[in-house]
Amino acid sequence: VASAKVMSISKSTPDFLAGQNMFDYFIPANSYANGKVLSKYDGTINNLFQDQVKEYVNGTKSKEEALAAFKQNVEDATGVAAE
Repeated sequence: VASAKVMSISKSTPDFLAGQNMFDYFIPANSYANGKVLSKYDGTINNLFQDQVKEYVNGTKSKEEALAAFKQNVEDATGVAAE
């Protein structure tokens, strides 16, 4: 609730959004956030994703290579094939 209040009075219009206020999208999306879909793998998957984003941003992997590595790493860590 507090974060929604702060977002409603804040403006965030970074250059990469071409002047759009990102909170105009985050506030409505926040109503769908809940803890019902959390798993013990969330932190692991998030870290695996961030690792591959860094590889892509640094130019060491193509988008396709980073996505393939992410999916394989998720499967290796969780035993569940990512689609």
